[in-house]
Amino acid sequence: MPVGLRKSNTLVIGHPINFPYGVKASLRSGGQKAIVYLLPCDCIGARFGADWPHAMKTLLGNWLAWAMLSALFAAATAILAKIGVAGINSNLATAIRTVVVVFFTLAIAYGTGVTTGSLRQLSGLNWTFLILSGMATGLSWLCYFRALQLGPASRVAPVDKLSVVFAVLAAVLLLGEKLSWVQWLGAAFITGGAVLMAL
Repeated sequence: MPVGLRKSNTLVIGHPINFPYGVKASLRSGGQKAIVYLLPCDCIGARFGADWPHAMKTLLGNWLAWAMLSALFAAATAILAKIGVAGINSNLATAIRTVVVVFFTLAIAYGTGVTTGSLRQLSGLNWTFLILSGMATGLSWLCYFRALQLGPASRVAPVDKLSVVFAVLAAVLLLGEKLSWVQWLGAAFITGGAVLMAL
């Protein structure tokens, strides 16, 4: 069904197709339901029982949509960094990338209404853990770029994604979060998959 065509009071965006040519995911937010079709090309469609602005607001307010975008950008990061780090010092490459990230995120923060006055709202605890998080990110990037310089991206990236398993363990041990047996099984699959792809 073409983009924007209404049928039975439902706005269809994109061209829904079936597995294995695409993956269909159902998202819920605020009592509404959206069906998103994830295709192996540049086609992403959504069928929603509301108008376009409401549909986009609901999708962008869902954690799964942002997590999937994060995964896509992380994949792009690995490939772009592998090319960019060739022939130069990996620490220099990390520094250049960090400068870009700083200015890029500051521009986004400013564009979304964040002002310098917002800094006064941060507590000492906020500052402490954000600084520690930034240090951890910097160390992660330094190690990641060095690994990309020494090894193939197809093997480095899966091992790097073991951070998912480490984060899950830390969430359970330090934050007291509870996981179901299905989630533990998923963590085990992630670990096994990373190991297999790194062999």
